[in-house]
Amino acid sequence: MKFEIITNNDVTWQEVKALRLEAVKNYPASFAGSYEEDKSHSDAYWEDLLKRDRMKHVFARLENGELIGSVSFYYREMMNVRHLYRLCAMYVKPESQGKGVGKKLVLTALNQIKKDPIAHKVALSVELSNVSAVKLYESCGFKSVGIQKDELKVEGVFYDELMMELIL
Repeated sequence: MKFEIITNNDVTWQEVKALRLEAVKNYPASFAGSYEEDKSHSDAYWEDLLKRDRMKHVFARLENGELIGSVSFYYREMMNVRHLYRLCAMYVKPESQGKGVGKKLVLTALNQIKKDPIAHKVALSVELSNVSAVKLYESCGFKSVGIQKDELKVEGVFYDELMMELIL
C-alpha cells in the first residue's frame, strides 16, 4: 500500500471533517469529543481547525486521494510549560491499520515538533485497552507514566487512559 504524508496545507476542511467523524464513530472511547458534538460543529469551526497557529496536523493519503489517517499536535502556550507538546486525535482507518501508517504519522509529527528549539517533552493519552496503539507509541519511544481512572465516559461506560510521554 502506497501512501504519502501531508500537512494542513494539503487537505480541505471537508476531508478533515469526514475523517474525524469516521474516527469518533468507529472508536468513541478514543476521543474526548463525541460524534454528535463533532457533527454539530459549523463549517467555520472546521475551516479554523486547519488555521490554528499552535495546533498542527499530519495526514496520510493514498495515491487515489483518500485520507486514511491523521494525528494532531500542539504546544502549551504559557511560559513555564511552553516546552511541552501534546499528541492527540490519532486515527488510522481500520483497513489501513498494521501497515505502517500510524508509525509514519507519529514519527512525522515528532520530527516536526523537534524543529521547535523550545520543545522538550511530548505527552499523549491512549485508551488503556487499545493495546495496538500502546505498542505503536512504545515503538516510537514513548514510555508509560501512569493511568487515569475513569477518564472518559461513553454511553454510560467509563474508560481508563494510559498516560505516555517522550523526552526529546
